[in-house]
Amino acid sequence: MKNNKKLIIFGTSNLSENAHYYFTNDSDYEPVAFCANKEYITNDNFLGLPLVPFNEIEEKFPPHEYSFFCSVGYRDINSIRRDIYLKAKEMGYLLASYISSKADIAKNVKIGEHCFITTINIKPYAIIGNNCFIYSNISHHTVIEDHCFITGGVCMGGKVKIGEQTFIALNSTIRDNITIGKRNIIGAGSLILKSTESDQLFIAEGTKAQKISSAVYSKGLSLY
Repeated sequence: MKNNKKLIIFGTSNLSENAHYYFTNDSDYEPVAFCANKEYITNDNFLGLPLVPFNEIEEKFPPHEYSFFCSVGYRDINSIRRDIYLKAKEMGYLLASYISSKADIAKNVKIGEHCFITTINIKPYAIIGNNCFIYSNISHHTVIEDHCFITGGVCMGGKVKIGEQTFIALNSTIRDNITIGKRNIIGAGSLILKSTESDQLFIAEGTKAQKISSAVYSKGLSLY
């Protein structure tokens, strides 16, 4: 795939490294520089590319020549990424999306701008808003509003609505035909069986550790 669109990536985290890798190897974008808020910059480069303060990118990388992608995760319930996305949009940058070439996406699915979508399956009639990171399959007639982050292993039934800025963690399960309120945090392994209100937190209890008895060692008992 030919990289013919110059891209600026915001951030220097592991997520930024992933964004750089996928945009470089599976898109028509070419990352040419990184940026970050000035107070977090301790070096002038990242992954061998220039690293510049966010408030200087308009001068060094004009919006009419470069695209922009913010690789900030779900910190502060996605509000940091939301604010940077909106600021870059206000500056006039084209907001880039990464959609895996191996993703299986139905033809009538609607996807907004500035999204990061991995090798997943998205069923017909789904709608994904702007500025969303999606790592799990999306079922039919599902609506995901702006600024959401859905991690891997999430299982959703059909016709689910996810409110804006919601974060859904690993291996959560959401029943069909329900609505998740805005700015929800759904912790790893949670089971959601009814609609939620806005600004709610769900935490599944983790498996408790137990001492391994001597019988396990002496008799070679199988735990599978």
